[in-house]
Amino acid sequence: MHHMLWQVFHQIRDGKMPEDGMRWSNVLTDHDCISRTVHPTNMVRDYLNSAMWFWGYDNPKGPLPAMQLFWPPNGRDLFPWHAACPQDVRDLQVPLYLPNQARKPSGSSGGFFSRLAAKLGFNKP
Repeated sequence: MHHMLWQVFHQIRDGKMPEDGMRWSNVLTDHDCISRTVHPTNMVRDYLNSAMWFWGYDNPKGPLPAMQLFWPPNGRDLFPWHAACPQDVRDLQVPLYLPNQARKPSGSSGGFFSRLAAKLGFNKP
């Protein structure tokens, strides 16, 4: 995962600007990845906690702009929104570009910060 983000960082540093549906080459060996804009209803701490903290909750620039990077199964140019994409690949990539898709990982009671906030009585998402 860090390698993928590092490759995208280098492309952004070199002038490429992320857009919804953009294809990113040289992120994985022999595979392109595609970025999608995260829907505002999915801006939750379980996925974006550090980014939300860094950006700030009252940033004058507006809400946090977030992108999700999708990868295909080995040897195939399929992504989770394609009907032929294997279910195990879909299950690993929550479609945060669609409204109200944020979910807790199976067998989990939520992320650490969500559990801590609940324990301390904070209800802010």
